Amino acid sequence: IWRSRDFGKSWEHLTRGLPSGEQFGRISLAFAPSDPDVIYALAANRAGHVLGVFRSTNGGNVWRKILNGARHRHERQMFYNNTLAVHPRRPDCMIWGGMHLFRTDDAGHSWRRITSDKRGKRDYVHSDHHALLWPEDELIISGNDGGVAVSRDGGRRWRDSSQGMVSTIFYNIAAAPS
Repeated sequence: IWRSRDFGKSWEHLTRGLPSGEQFGRISLAFAPSDPDVIYALAANRAGHVLGVFRSTNGGNVWRKILNGARHRHERQMFYNNTLAVHPRRPDCMIWGGMHLFRTDDAGHSWRRITSDKRGKRDYVHSDHHALLWPEDELIISGNDGGVAVSRDGGRRWRDSSQGMVSTIFYNIAAAPS
């Protein structure tokens, strides 16, 4: 993780409390809207599994691991689905997503899975989360491979909001030389 304090003229490598750079694959970052010194990093390892969730309370100077990726071996392809969001008013409350969504309300001391992959359940959300928005206390929006899911109660119940939406993902494209 790198930081610039002069609009990109110079860069500082942030390492205190983080694993060595060779261990990292994709990383997503999220700042707490209510306290910009609180930053979360969701890191994948090079194999696409969860390396961990890290938290800084001083703008990135020092990080602390708040989630051990070994506990989430079932979360894979983190090079593809990897997102997080912080509560708009509570900096100790955040959600991270890979195949499923996980929430902490106490800065990572405890975690709970807030989505299910069983259709028909109140917490069902399509897998592979790519974008999370948390604009209001209880309103959470997930952009995922199935479209858009919305929770209006902090992640206890979800509703698919993709009706009428036409979307696609391009994985590859090629052009004929002619």
